[in-house]
Amino acid sequence: SFTVAIRSPTWDLKALQDFDCWRYLLSCCLEITDAGIASVAKLSELRSLTVSDCEEITDDGVATVTASLLQLRTLGLSNCNLITDAALESSLALLQVLNVYYCNNLTDTGVAHLASLELLQTLNASGCEQITDEGLARLSGLTQLQPIFPQR
Repeated sequence: SFTVAIRSPTWDLKALQDFDCWRYLLSCCLEITDAGIASVAKLSELRSLTVSDCEEITDDGVATVTASLLQLRTLGLSNCNLITDAALESSLALLQVLNVYYCNNLTDTGVAHLASLELLQTLNASGCEQITDEGLARLSGLTQLQPIFPQR
C-alpha cells in the first residue's frame, strides 16, 4: 500500500491514474479544488482519502469522488468549511471511518444521511456546532459505531 502527500495545488493528479496498486491517498493541500480532486475519482481501488484542510473543496467535489470510489473505508473531510450536509449523502457502503471535525456547515440533516452506513466504526464530529444530541441519536442503530462527538 502507498500513502502520498500532495502539497502542490497544481500537481497533476492524472499521473496517479497509471498506477493500479493505489489504495491510500493523503491530500492535505489548502488550495486543491473540486477540479483537482475529480482526478482522484478515477482511482477506483482507493481505500483511504483525506482531504482535510482543503478550503476550496465543495459538496460537488466530494460527490464526484464518493460516486466513483466505492471501495473507500476511510474519508477525512475535516476543516473543509465549504462542505454542507449534501456532502454526506453518498452511498459509501464500506465506509468505516469518517472524520468531519470542524466542518461548521454540517447539521443533524447530514448526520441522518450516515444512518445507513452499517460498517461505520468511527465518526469524529468534534467542533461541528450545528450537530445536536438529537442528530447523533439518529445513529443509534449503528452497532459498530464509536463516535467522537462534538464538544458540549
